[in-house]
Amino acid sequence: MQILVPWKPVVLVWALLSGMIFFGFVASSVLEGKDPFAPGATITQPSAHECYCCASGATT
Repeated sequence: MQILVPWKPVVLVWALLSGMIFFGFVASSVLEGKDPFAPGATITQPSAHECYCCASGATT
């Protein structure tokens, strides 16, 4: 028994979702003033411990 899949709508939806993700990445990078295609670009984020404790002024 064969399961028939209408491939054209599947491919169109996949392409639409992929395009939206790519466009969102490029738009986000441009809004942050960064080159989205720069080779060797690294993303650094502060550790959760530094942000949470130091920002609230809590002591351990």
